[in-house]
Amino acid sequence: MFDEGGNSAQTSIHIGIDRSGPEVGTPSLSVGSGSWTDATTLIFNGLSSGATDNDGSGIDTYHVRDSADDWVDIGSAGSGSMSLDEGVRTIQFRAVDRVGNIGNPLNVTMMVDRSAPVAGGWVLPELTDSLSGQVAISIDSTDANSGIEASSCSLEYGFDSNGAGSIPDISSDWLSVGSGTSNSLSAAIDWSTRAGQFLSLRATLVDTAGNTVTTPASHFLILPGLDFSVSDASLDRLVVRAGSEDPVLLEANIDTNEVYSGTVVVRIESAPASRDSTTEWTTLNSIALNTGDLIDQQERISVSITLLTAGEFDIRVIVDPDDSISERDEGNNEAFLLIGAADPEVIGSVAGFAPDLILLLIAGLFASHVLKRRESAS
Repeated sequence: MFDEGGNSAQTSIHIGIDRSGPEVGTPSLSVGSGSWTDATTLIFNGLSSGATDNDGSGIDTYHVRDSADDWVDIGSAGSGSMSLDEGVRTIQFRAVDRVGNIGNPLNVTMMVDRSAPVAGGWVLPELTDSLSGQVAISIDSTDANSGIEASSCSLEYGFDSNGAGSIPDISSDWLSVGSGTSNSLSAAIDWSTRAGQFLSLRATLVDTAGNTVTTPASHFLILPGLDFSVSDASLDRLVVRAGSEDPVLLEANIDTNEVYSGTVVVRIESAPASRDSTTEWTTLNSIALNTGDLIDQQERISVSITLLTAGEFDIRVIVDPDDSISERDEGNNEAFLLIGAADPEVIGSVAGFAPDLILLLIAGLFASHVLKRRESAS
């Protein structure tokens, strides 16, 4: 500035221009980034350590957020805490300077899992008293976030009398199978005396974040391994004369699903085809299969039977009729056949016809009657 006498004076004003956002420092975190955790809260500090505004106006405050949420102002100290949601989360930190410039966010990945694994079903072979050697078992399991940490999981087993309760009552406690979600029961287990008992199983499942769950006890019935059945039963004729003078040949296969070295009874019975629930079966013959007959798992029986009275009869071939031998399936021990017995006096009273021709005629009528019964039944 100048006056009229020529005197002057001057001053300088410095104006700072800041259009760049500040940079935050590297925070100290209570939860490590890049690995799974079950933490509920993240504590952080040190955002101001190493933070800079690059000779600008200076840092005024700091912000933090989960990338899915809004920013939260945590003040100029650069420390605080926040809750953590489950899943793979991106936690962001940023600084704001005194003229309102916002710096680029610093991203930190948090992997959070607080949910225990979910158990599925057990995978194991059919349990029978014929098992031997190691028996493989496994449990299906899933974990939506961090995944199953198989090496930290464990399996346990026991034997129970009734398939109820949380502790196996025969073994009195849980016994270790080993680690993992798949393993094998010891080959030292004697299964031959276990039919009717229950194999009890439970698992402790652990995920990568350390969440743990122990499954409720699961019980599996141990069945007899042996099973008898009757197959290919046949009669050499459909119609015979009633009485002891005209036997019919019955044949059938007695089968076992595994080698059987003991004895078993096979009984052939008859009952009227028109029977009701109160009608009793009549024993026509009984055969004892001796030790060794079923070593090859099959024995063909062949026996002559006679029907003493005329009529239509069901013939039943039944193995182990008294259920004296424990089996896996008691429902497949029978086979049924249908036969007709003609009155010999009626046959003899027809003059001029050979008995064989009359039997042939009766057989045709009987076969027609059987077909009509089947059609009406269907």
